[in-house]
Amino acid sequence: MQRLATDERHAQLLAGARGLFAVHAFDELSTAEIARHLGVSKGLLFHYFGTKRGLYVATVQAAVDELIAVTEPDPSKPLPMQLLESMSAYLEWARANQSEQTQILMGGIGVDDEVAAILHRPRALTHQRVLRALGMTEASPPLELAIAGWIGFVEGVGRTWAPRHDIPRDVPLMQIVMSLQTALRTAGVDEAVLALLD
Repeated sequence: MQRLATDERHAQLLAGARGLFAVHAFDELSTAEIARHLGVSKGLLFHYFGTKRGLYVATVQAAVDELIAVTEPDPSKPLPMQLLESMSAYLEWARANQSEQTQILMGGIGVDDEVAAILHRPRALTHQRVLRALGMTEASPPLELAIAGWIGFVEGVGRTWAPRHDIPRDVPLMQIVMSLQTALRTAGVDEAVLALLD
């Protein structure tokens, strides 16, 4: 029971910190201010996360883990449905987490290798998911560029669409799907393989 209580407290503090870092840059908050907002002592924060940086890194990790989980394709479904559902989930996540996406996933604490590595995970995983969908284990240089460019496009569309309510979700969703097909075609992917995504 004590272990459960410890895990619950950790989760509560992390959720509260995510809310704070979603609206405040890392340098805007002192450890004392974070503790005051969360209604705990600085000592308790140090106990769970070591430092303010440790707390911030944990919030980045939590946001990335959540993003990866919600966009996980269902391998039992046809490829076009996997793509649509995964990208639809991404758009909904981007809309529900606008502040976090801006402050936590795009803000950061300057040059920090650990944070950069965490932020790279969903991009690397998306790259792997695309290759897996195409039945490939590695990408040619042109294909690697095409997938990387498409991922950047997806992120840009998500950030731009999220705060707007005058554009139905189907519009960016179709743009994302069609742009993947175009990117893959320019990279020389066989038309028979591209047909799997139609």
